[in-house]
Amino acid sequence: MIKEITKPTTREMTAADIPSLVLEQESLRDVYYEYFDEGRGPAWVLEDEFGIIACFGATILWEGVCNIWFSLCRNDRNIAVVRTAKEFLEEQAARFKIRRYHATVTGEKDIKFVKFFGFKCETPDGMEHYNVDGTTAYMYSRVF
Repeated sequence: MIKEITKPTTREMTAADIPSLVLEQESLRDVYYEYFDEGRGPAWVLEDEFGIIACFGATILWEGVCNIWFSLCRNDRNIAVVRTAKEFLEEQAARFKIRRYHATVTGEKDIKFVKFFGFKCETPDGMEHYNVDGTTAYMYSRVF
């Protein structure tokens, strides 16, 4: 008998989910606790019957503009995760009246990821020493 794979479900993220985040810099974990403590914006979890697959959210900078973030917690079901997250973020843009999403990314994998979401690069030369570890980042945005 073949087991049917369920579509990932989305729910609101809470501070209790922060230990599930996969972060390049452990020091960033405190930033996420502050994010929830200060109510900087909405955040969500994608999960299935085996647990959390990914977490993502939007830091509202001012009305209509936000910085999005994404943390892949498991390395399976990537296509379903990306499709579900893309649909959900588009719905949330309307709900929160977002006219501009932007994100800072570092590596080729991250760049490919945000391009799938329809983001365009605004800093082709990069932003030197932008990241916590001093590496270069690129600003990508999507306007609705």
